[in-house]
Amino acid sequence: MHRRDGRQQPGGLPPRAADLPALRLRSALDTAEAGQVHEITVVAYYQERLCDDPKVSSLKAETTFDGGSTWHPATTKATGKNTFTTTVRNPRRDQAAKGVGLRISATGSQGNTVRQTLPAAYTLR
Repeated sequence: MHRRDGRQQPGGLPPRAADLPALRLRSALDTAEAGQVHEITVVAYYQERLCDDPKVSSLKAETTFDGGSTWHPATTKATGKNTFTTTVRNPRRDQAAKGVGLRISATGSQGNTVRQTLPAAYTLR
């Protein structure tokens, strides 16, 4: 298996689960105000290991308002060690009848990437 940077994984093996970041979202993900900005904190972490945790080198967030047919980039900024804030500009309620979906991709310093998709992360009120 190849890493994102195109180099071969050691021994040609896929990355171990411990080498992939996991994602935890901190926010009220039940409902949010339509037409308003909604901030979501994303914390990337690693499973317990015997060595130091690698650093998450990048995190990208996307939103969908139509059930996943189209995805739009969301503003994301680093706010701490492996912690990022994603800003979503919620549309009007009638423009997201199925709710707001999130797709988060995180890349670790070793080049391994994980993507987490929440097709309907929250609804609008």
